[in-house]
Parts: sequence; C-alpha cells; structure tokens
Amino acid sequence: MTIKKTFVLLEVIIAFALVSIATLPFFRYPFQHMQKELTTLFEMELENFAQNKITKLHEQLLQKKLSQSLIFGDQKQKSPMEINFVNIQLAPNISRTYEEKVFVTWEKQKISNDQKITVLVHFKVQYRKPNKKFIILEAESESIAQKNLLGINSLL
Repeated sequence: MTIKKTFVLLEVIIAFALVSIATLPFFRYPFQHMQKELTTLFEMELENFAQNKITKLHEQLLQKKLSQSLIFGDQKQKSPMEINFVNIQLAPNISRTYEEKVFVTWEKQKISNDQKITVLVHFKVQYRKPNKKFIILEAESESIAQKNLLGINSLL
C-alpha cells in the first residue's frame, strides 16, 4: 500500500514538471513582446526629443542666440556643442536615460558682391545609451545664415 502511494506522488511530481516545462514558452514570449514594444515606445519618444531639439536650434539661430564664431568661424567644429543626458519616462517606474550630443557646423561659406557672407549651417543631434558606442538615433537639419561684413547681421 505504501509503494502505490509513492508511485502516485512521483507521478504527480513528474506531471507537474512536464506541465511547467510545456507552459514556460507561453509566459516567455509575451514578456519578450512587451520588451520590444517598450523599446519601440522609447525610440518614438526619442524621435520627439530630437525634433524638439532641432527646432530649438533653428529658433536659436533665428534669434541670434548661437555663437557667431561657431557659425561664421574660420574652422569647422568637430566636437559637440553640447552633451546632455536625457531621461525619458513612459510611466512612473519605466524610464531610460540617453546621452545627447549636439553638433552645429557650417558646410559652405560664400561672400557676395554686397559684402554679405552666407553660410549653410548644419545641425546634428545624436542619442545613445550612456557609455555605449553605437548611436540609437540621429537627427539632422540645415539652415542658412547671413552676416553683413559691414557690421549688420541678418538671417534668412
């Protein structure tokens, strides 16, 4: 009689183990899918941050708040103008931090006959995870700036 109960207990343990192993994929795939959705949501929010940053750079250029030596300088800037850390929060406990690098360079300079220098200004914003090499998102835009060499500044 004890031998039969021992086999029943062993059969129950084996059945429980088989059911656990069989149901494991049903729990794993929804979590993987949720992680992919969260990554997509963070990337979408990061795109919004990038567009807002590019818009602010255009506004600063139009309002003449960017350094004139940066825009009309003799050498192109290779290093970033700003390095910031951006925290994106989707929910109270769901957030990620990204490193933001802002580059402002000029591409071409042309001096017209009426002593105005025209410059093609190039804006670039890069986002990556802190201490990582690969870029997650990069946004770029261009604008034109003019400066009167006689002392009067203007922008197009």
